[in-house]
Amino acid sequence: GKPQTVLTMAKSAEYAQLRPSVSTTIGHLWNLCSIISVGIGLSRSVQDEFMLPTEDVRHEMFDYVKGSNAADPAVALHKLTQHQRVGVVFDLDETLIFRPDVPEVVITKKMQHALQEHMYVILDNDTIVFTLGKQKKNRPVEYHQVNLRPGARKLLASVGSRGNVYFYTNGIEEYAQKIIHFLLHPPPKLRGGDVPFADGNHKPNVVGVCARPKSLKPESVPLKSLSKIGLDSSCPVLVVDDRKDVWRECDRSFVFKVDAWWGSPDDSMNLQETVGKAIDSTWNRHYADDDDDEYLSSNINFRVGQKRKRGGRKTATGGGGRNQKKNGRGRK
Repeated sequence: GKPQTVLTMAKSAEYAQLRPSVSTTIGHLWNLCSIISVGIGLSRSVQDEFMLPTEDVRHEMFDYVKGSNAADPAVALHKLTQHQRVGVVFDLDETLIFRPDVPEVVITKKMQHALQEHMYVILDNDTIVFTLGKQKKNRPVEYHQVNLRPGARKLLASVGSRGNVYFYTNGIEEYAQKIIHFLLHPPPKLRGGDVPFADGNHKPNVVGVCARPKSLKPESVPLKSLSKIGLDSSCPVLVVDDRKDVWRECDRSFVFKVDAWWGSPDDSMNLQETVGKAIDSTWNRHYADDDDDEYLSSNINFRVGQKRKRGGRKTATGGGGRNQKKNGRGRK
């Protein structure tokens, strides 16, 4: 009897060590609840610290430049002249946006967590951060910051029914896709009031995007060409870019050169007014009646629905106009 009693007591002691106490179990459950609450708090703080795109979808606009009609300027000419529109081609970098070589913001853990599920995160009204491509093993993730030029969205909204919008960049397609999505979709907190596209109206008619294939190295990129987006000299075209030398020589007469923007919050160039006048001038040269041929509106708001007033003639002042024929920017 006695040895058996000792053995039983020993086993009981062993089982007591293996079996967690009630207090230990409660402690584990408390830790688990804490972890879950931290996860929920992280998700909420991600929403509170910065904004996320509400329409996180892929664009189909790249299909235009890859389609069979992309290389046929006659198709584009017919679409433009049928609706009396101008083909307005926008460059991205240093024209509508600026991307620092190295992000100027601190990439927090919360941002990294959000970027695993979203195209980009919005730090303020005009700044986003995103990644490109898939993360590779043993390589750090590269984060990109893009700042939106003051007045860029209002400029796009002002094009309205007078223009078909194209985007042309030497960046890769994924890069262009995320920037264009941000351009056309204002942050949720900005929607309302006089924010462009807030009510779905005045959104530009984007018909084409040309971007660099990922397989093509930057140093191998050829000069930009209107033919890449289905346009040529027969079409009413205005190219908005900060450089002319990146375009083929035969297309440079269509380039309206704007000041390069390097991210300063105080942009000395009134992008909306200056480029707006150039768009008006291009439209007038192709579609205005003889009586209106000399007319250049200083109010670009008519492209968003206001009827043009007839009356006194105005001369071109800044940003292009009738004098473009003399300085080589217009058609000859």
